[in-house]
Amino acid sequence: MPWFRTLLWIGTISLMIVLSAKSFRLVKLHVARVEAFEFASRTEAKQIVQSWKDAPAMHTVTSSIWLDYLFIAFYVLLMINCSNHQMNLERNLILNNLLRLNIALAIDTGLLDIAENVIMMHNIRSIEDHIPTALIATLKFILAGWIILVWIVSILKSAARRKTYA
Repeated sequence: MPWFRTLLWIGTISLMIVLSAKSFRLVKLHVARVEAFEFASRTEAKQIVQSWKDAPAMHTVTSSIWLDYLFIAFYVLLMINCSNHQMNLERNLILNNLLRLNIALAIDTGLLDIAENVIMMHNIRSIEDHIPTALIATLKFILAGWIILVWIVSILKSAARRKTYA
């Protein structure tokens, strides 16, 4: 279904642009971006939340987090779809199994991102009961990076194989 994959790419990239614009708005207000809040300690998180309240940026922050749920749906489906597509083309058994593993890892990445968003919203509402999200965010980015690395290796290997047969 190339049309579905195209739709997922368009949705993912469009949401990245919208979320980047919201992040740029926070930068213009001279306050921390949501990404900084993800990795903040309790003390830093308190300062960040206070700066968001002082700058009136809280609506931008919370709407970014809510919009991230839609982004999660798009990028997880995109990672699953692209991994499945590449898996159907991949003849190397090891890479094929890694691409199959990518499907489960994409779901795990999305679940980690959802958990991170829920915890960040909790932290915004109740900063005194701060729950760190740095570990969750780090795991999420490691899994996403691994998925992309497996794609790149598989695609480059396929391109090299086609070149030798040409």
